[in-house]
Amino acid sequence: MSINPDIDECFSLRGWYDSVGAGQAFQAPANTGVGMMSGFKRAELRSINEVKEAQLGQQDRVDYFSTRATIMHIKSDNISYPACQTPGCSKKVIEVNGSWRCEKCDKSFPSPDHRFVGAFPFRQYY
Repeated sequence: MSINPDIDECFSLRGWYDSVGAGQAFQAPANTGVGMMSGFKRAELRSINEVKEAQLGQQDRVDYFSTRATIMHIKSDNISYPACQTPGCSKKVIEVNGSWRCEKCDKSFPSPDHRFVGAFPFRQYY
């Protein structure tokens, strides 16, 4: 995912969101019931809570499952933060004289990586 990519469609979408979209309420489609999902057997469907309780994908296991969800809210104040580019480090970096500095690694970079708050590992709010 790129933050504010330099693409004409993105400028158009951002313009719509800033002028109209931010003030609109979202209404989920009425036909999103479980029966509408093709390719899934109803008896095999699991909620995210059931996946969590079964500890799928945890403890050095690889498990595969599919889920369907609707994003209802994205926090606009802190969806991501500027982070260190060093593999294994995800510390927040600070801008110093046009470059980005990681105090943990003691390195500077021309631009930061953006890490998404609450994403990977999946953070659930119940």
